[in-house]
Amino acid sequence: IVALEGQGTITLADRFDTALRILEGAAEGSAVPWTVLVWLRFSQARQLTWQRKRNTKPAHLSSAAQSLSELISARWKDRGGERLVWRLLLSCVPRGSRSDDGQAIRDYILVIMQKY
Repeated sequence: IVALEGQGTITLADRFDTALRILEGAAEGSAVPWTVLVWLRFSQARQLTWQRKRNTKPAHLSSAAQSLSELISARWKDRGGERLVWRLLLSCVPRGSRSDDGQAIRDYILVIMQKY
């Protein structure tokens, strides 16, 4: 996570894709979901850069959010003893879809970038 963020050109879709790969390999009971939670929470709180120097296709952003949401939801269902962390993780991911809802997410990011 630190190496990825150190690049300075990560997009929100890249962040979601990386979180998905990390969480897929997380063993039950490990601290990995909590680590990813902190990372995504910093992103959600706008403490990490979004989409600087690169552009993301809205469909890719929406698909990445959807895939991550689906994994988190499945883990919430399958891992009853860890439901708190999976519920908190889900709150850090916007609702994605397989359609073009990514444009709304991308437009919101552009509004935020203009403010800061």
